[in-house]
Amino acid sequence: MNEIIKNYEQSQIQQILKSSKVSDFAPGDTVKVNVKIKEGNKERVQAFQGVCIGKKNNGLNSSFTVKPTLALSVVELELNNNVCLDTFTN
Repeated sequence: MNEIIKNYEQSQIQQILKSSKVSDFAPGDTVKVNVKIKEGNKERVQAFQGVCIGKKNNGLNSSFTVKPTLALSVVELELNNNVCLDTFTN
């Protein structure tokens, strides 16, 4: 049963990587992220730029943490890898 789930996750990851325009990034890289935000029945896309301070590789449940590069910002966002990651710079 474990093998079936592992194979399914691998096929889903391959489909996501085919449609992804983003190359690999690592902690310390500056990334620009678009996050879809739902407010009631409205939906909008919020873009922000920040430094990747952590990355957790766990198959489909992979995520990364971004600290925005705004002055006086103390917010850290943990994002699922399925969000739209626009660009990154070293």
